[in-house]
Amino acid sequence: MIQDATPAPNGILANYTVEPGVFDEMFLPNDVVRPHWKETANALEQLGESELLRASNESRRILRENGVTYNVYNDPKGSGRTWSFDPIPLVIADQEFRALSQALAERAEIWDQILRDLYGPRDLIRTGVIPPEIIDGDKRYLRPCRNLLPAHRRFLNTYALDVARDP
Repeated sequence: MIQDATPAPNGILANYTVEPGVFDEMFLPNDVVRPHWKETANALEQLGESELLRASNESRRILRENGVTYNVYNDPKGSGRTWSFDPIPLVIADQEFRALSQALAERAEIWDQILRDLYGPRDLIRTGVIPPEIIDGDKRYLRPCRNLLPAHRRFLNTYALDVARDP
């Protein structure tokens, strides 16, 4: 059981390593488990390597059999790749998550406002912030939807992104 120190010498995390120069999400530089990771690290230790591998393989099988895929656009192999899956969740500390959540919500709001403008008054184009050919030349721009206000008052219906941390 992981308390405030390093993992058990024979446990699943005993051989855990991170590439040099890469931020370690689970451990502090002195090989002590980060406080917000302790519960997950304990669960991994209790689960064991063989059960983690079994659950991981089972999850991948279910994703494959149910056709859970994604596309990488402009990539020859882009269509229908099985969704990538890591059986170990990313645990984010409360304070960091609050800051990240607020920033991502603000970003979604900005995108919604941009779409609202591009399908409404087009001030961003009129003032030269966005060249008209970028919008008007894009086949995904829905010209018939100009000046229509969505019933739910949101232009941004779907918002997905990847979050990454640099070293």
